[in-house]
Amino acid sequence: MVLVDQPLRDVGLDCPSSWVSFSCTGDFATKDSASRSFDMAQIALLTGATVHLRVDDTKKHNQYCFASRIDLYAPE
Repeated sequence: MVLVDQPLRDVGLDCPSSWVSFSCTGDFATKDSASRSFDMAQIALLTGATVHLRVDDTKKHNQYCFASRIDLYAPE
């Protein structure tokens, strides 16, 4: 899971938390895909890259919304 820097409700999503899941259990994505997404989030943290997440508020793990995609943009 990763912590998003703004409340997801502020962008119109039905997510009770600013934490999102990559579905490491394999329910909504493969475990390999979830692991790669988490790796990307860690790379973004280490490099200061900007992250764009695609969050699906219809798929939840214990009320945490599922992030189906993560894109990194190099810091300027």
